Amino acid sequence: MEFLMDWKFWLFVITILGIAFNFFSHIKITTNDLHHVSADLKEIKNEQKCMKEKIITLSEDVANLKGKVL
Repeated sequence: MEFLMDWKFWLFVITILGIAFNFFSHIKITTNDLHHVSADLKEIKNEQKCMKEKIITLSEDVANLKGKVL
């Protein structure tokens, strides 16, 4: 009888630990902040603007060279 009570106790402890782990995992997943993603997107937007300006100046230079050659 002592073994049965001891077995039930440990089953109860494991169940409580499992419920707590699931609860905290759920909280971590559902309240995930995505600040790092928005910061990366801002950086990418800034780099795209810079690349766009460089491409425009490069195309102007190519057009000038093409006009001089032809």
